[in-house]
Amino acid sequence: MFDYLLSQFAFESNSIGCYALLEVNMVLSKIVSLNKHVLDSVYDSCSGLSSSLLSVKREVLVNNFYGEEINQTYFNIARMNMLIHNVKCGDFNLVCGDCLEHPGFEGVKFDAIVSNLICYSHWSGDQKFLNDERFKDYGRVPPKTLSNFALLLHMLYYLKDDGTMAYSNGYWFSV
Repeated sequence: MFDYLLSQFAFESNSIGCYALLEVNMVLSKIVSLNKHVLDSVYDSCSGLSSSLLSVKREVLVNNFYGEEINQTYFNIARMNMLIHNVKCGDFNLVCGDCLEHPGFEGVKFDAIVSNLICYSHWSGDQKFLNDERFKDYGRVPPKTLSNFALLLHMLYYLKDDGTMAYSNGYWFSV
């Protein structure tokens, strides 16, 4: 019921970008949980209301949830959403901030990354990121106009070597 109310909130407030479609989340969560019974850590770089993270919870046991959200209102609703879905405070770590400009989980690698990015435009493309571990191996920084590519590189950097990532930008899927 709460998921339905969130979807109606997003639709009525013209904030549909903050609430990923349930069907897309289901596909992404099935991909990252395929042939697994437990995931130690699941991460969403643009967690919105945490619907993508909670979708993984419906598929497998998840020990720790991690998410970043730039919008303060969505961040607050995301924390409430986790609690309503019986995720204990100690089992999730959500950060309010810009994951590209100021990553919130330095040095952490994740078993699964799931993200349904409707639009993301908060990327400076600043050349200072040439020395950033997430981008330096590619020899250049994704330009400001390619924020989704910067997010893809960001997520790949935080994925464990044996981890699984499923990503949608609203138009295409990547695994």
